Amino acid sequence: MRHTVEYLGVERVSDEAREPNRQLTDAERATLFAPLIAEVRERLARLSGGNEALVWALWRKLAKDLGYDERSKRMQRKALKKRKFREQGGLCNSYSFDTIQLVV
Repeated sequence: MRHTVEYLGVERVSDEAREPNRQLTDAERATLFAPLIAEVRERLARLSGGNEALVWALWRKLAKDLGYDERSKRMQRKALKKRKFREQGGLCNSYSFDTIQLVV
């Protein structure tokens, strides 16, 4: 299965044959990630006005939305699961007829 995700103007292609996730180098962590996370933390603190509950809610929403950016939309995932279920005749490689019952 191959799909694309656009995030911040960059299109990312995802498919089963792609390389493993790229890891940041020590230099990239120091020069790119450390300033980014410091800026995000500072901005969250500033936006919340010192309200710890609001900081947590903003942080959680930010993490959740970034997680969504890595995946396709919910309905696309649901359609894929339905299509694969039909293609595989309701079977999974992990199970045999002895262990599951098909409800039609």
